[in-house]
Amino acid sequence: MTVQFPIVIGVYLILKVKRDVPKEIWLIGEMGIDAKDNGLAFFKYLNAEHPEINSVYYIAGDSAAADKVRKIGKTVQTGSFAHKLAFMSARYVLSTHDGYPIPFKGVNWREYKKVCGWLTPNKSTFF
Repeated sequence: MTVQFPIVIGVYLILKVKRDVPKEIWLIGEMGIDAKDNGLAFFKYLNAEHPEINSVYYIAGDSAAADKVRKIGKTVQTGSFAHKLAFMSARYVLSTHDGYPIPFKGVNWREYKKVCGWLTPNKSTFF
């Protein structure tokens, strides 16, 4: 986590000064490479029934399912800088698998909450 900490702080500072980054994101996904489970079903539901919710799906841009998900709603490429921004500004992080939504390499939830939880105290996570 210590290697990733400067990146986390950098993303946090960018979010504080950049006005055009969406807030209150619902970041949704699965393992980051697919879209075939409850994550995709919930993403479809939110986009169809609750367009007022700013939902974003994280998925690898070169995966077979990426085009399918892009047709439904907004996406970010897994591990990208946009994924980091979406993760840090997300109000809710919803994933079918633990660990995959975190865009910082080698960081698990316990480490993230311990070291960086004070940066995003209102973030809720569901698996």
